[in-house]
Amino acid sequence: MNFACVWNMKLKTIFFNLILFFLLFINGSQVLAQSQPQDNIPDGAVPIEFIGNHIYVKTVTDGVPGTLIFDTGAYNLSLDSLYYQNHVFPYFDLVKYRVGGAGDAMVTIDIIRDIVHFSVADTSFITRLVPIYSLKPSLGDYVDGMIGLKFFLNEVLEVNYEKEYYKTYASISEKFKDFEAAKKNGWSKIHLIKQDKKILIPVEVCVNDSIYFTKNFVLDLGSGNQVSINSPIAVEYDLVNNIEDQLVFYSNHDGIGGGAVSYTFNGASIKIGDYKINDVPMSYSKNKSGGLSVTDWAGLLGNGIYSKFNICLDFNNLDLYIQPNSSFKKPYDRYKLGFAPLYRSQTLKAWVVRGLFKDSNAEKAGLQIDDRIVKINGEDIIKLSYKEARGYFDDINHLDLDIIRAGEPMKISFDLEPMLKVK
Repeated sequence: MNFACVWNMKLKTIFFNLILFFLLFINGSQVLAQSQPQDNIPDGAVPIEFIGNHIYVKTVTDGVPGTLIFDTGAYNLSLDSLYYQNHVFPYFDLVKYRVGGAGDAMVTIDIIRDIVHFSVADTSFITRLVPIYSLKPSLGDYVDGMIGLKFFLNEVLEVNYEKEYYKTYASISEKFKDFEAAKKNGWSKIHLIKQDKKILIPVEVCVNDSIYFTKNFVLDLGSGNQVSINSPIAVEYDLVNNIEDQLVFYSNHDGIGGGAVSYTFNGASIKIGDYKINDVPMSYSKNKSGGLSVTDWAGLLGNGIYSKFNICLDFNNLDLYIQPNSSFKKPYDRYKLGFAPLYRSQTLKAWVVRGLFKDSNAEKAGLQIDDRIVKINGEDIIKLSYKEARGYFDDINHLDLDIIRAGEPMKISFDLEPMLKVK
């Protein structure tokens, strides 16, 4: 190699290191800010945001700030493809890989084989083999990646959905000095099962008067649903023919695997630990591939259930502790929208229709997947932040939508009414 080539390589290395140093310097104050205690959370706790049935944490990944979904259904760190493309990262060793996910298809992704440094509040982590997924089309602009199970496996993890924080302990005795006293305050203990890189929880499921079973579900804090039943279980109990009222939901952006169809119904009840929850919206899959087609577990138990509790995960002893919170008796949403809006205001300047319920008022009025909503009842929703969009539709019973479809403006109107009936 000649002198000019060597000198050019050195210049590139020096230039890149200067950029990296600058990014680390300007973001250092953000990391410190995240670790400052808040008035409504305990000392040593980390603030989270619980929005849209997902848990979000602020992070800095090799100098770049972002927001991660906390996902115990995943194992490692993963990054969103747009987040990765739009920032400078010090990674050079990437490899292509084929993966499946919640959807019904396989996709090709990049995996980072370099060492990746990231931090949450004042805790730093190191990992590698980090996948880069296209997450925003299914989860929205607020997500820049996901943080998985492996970073908490040697700890006890407390999650408080109402006060919006998590806190880690070295042992369960730090959280519960006397568990017998804690039981009197409503805490219940459930023993978990570790299977490969998943944590499973036993759940008693009552579908209706004639179908009930107790099986192991993935403990999935990355799922925004209540109970998602895998296709083999749906076949075993012939759910398609044994459930009277079902809603068909279809989407082109359902998780990593892309498009999928699911079938939603009002389940009679579930029971975890000492607690029973009645009238629970459940869904089942017919997927022949992807995460909802496996036989290793019965399905996913998501934040739609756990958010009714204060929870404490003891990964050392494989126990889950739950205590009902103020939302325990709050009834579930009955899918009055008829479609799934997705916050894409930052990248697409709109809320995008991610999926639709068949025969809903929204579908009958002509709304379609990938329509871009720019106004609702005359309000310019693009100006709303992700937090401000939380609960936006709660008190609305009629929608006049201004949308963009294939570059053309359109107007669509329809009434909102609950689609899932409670017997």
